[in-house]
Amino acid sequence: MRKPDSKPLKCKSTMEKVKLFKDNFSGSSDWWETISENERKSIERGLSDIEQGKTMSHEDVMIKFGTIRLNK
Repeated sequence: MRKPDSKPLKCKSTMEKVKLFKDNFSGSSDWWETISENERKSIERGLSDIEQGKTMSHEDVMIKFGTIRLNK
C-alpha cells in the first residue's frame, strides 16, 4: 500500500523492470542473472570506482550541486 503523500511511479521501463524482478525472483534465483549486461557492467564500474577511491560523500555531492549550503 502506498503512503498517501507518495507519488506513483510513472517510468514504464522502471515499472516493467520491477515487475519482472518481482515475478521472476525466487529464493533460489540469483538476481544478478535477472539484470541486463549493461546493468551488470554499470554495477561493476561502480564497484571498481569504490575500490579505487573514486567516491564522494553524500554531503559533498549536495554541497557541490547547491542543495545544501554549509557555513564552514
